[in-house]
Amino acid sequence: MEGNFIASAKTLFLDDFGDGKIDKAFKFTGQDPKWVEKGGALSQTKKSVGDVCHAIIVDREYPKAITIQAKLRVDEWESGAYARSGISVRVNLAGNGLCFLFSDHRVAKPRTGAAFLNDHVAWGSLVQYEWDVKGWYWFQLQIDAKDKMY
Repeated sequence: MEGNFIASAKTLFLDDFGDGKIDKAFKFTGQDPKWVEKGGALSQTKKSVGDVCHAIIVDREYPKAITIQAKLRVDEWESGAYARSGISVRVNLAGNGLCFLFSDHRVAKPRTGAAFLNDHVAWGSLVQYEWDVKGWYWFQLQIDAKDKMY
């Protein structure tokens, strides 16, 4: 085959966080995290103790093969093996899902890693990437019908 191919997709959910109200499509996991929508962002205002803390969109069933995209900013970071922030798909109400995140797991220097994670199952490849607290980053995670992450 020759030529240029253009793929398009329908947007299934979008929130620009501009109205100051958390959409009722969200549910939250974790040990008592506090969330607020303010200044065009959804933010945790109270640190969550424990491994899993997610804002989950639960308004409908989503396709098995899906791509998600989000703009992410980490305002505070406490280094350690469990420090992480990113995006996830197929997250259950226990907080387990398929993730792409900033992480200090398996890095020599804090804030220098990004990795895939099948939460509570296995870590994927680590990518060396230096990032800054308070910087904005676009994250995109594509997953196919067989749970392979890209």
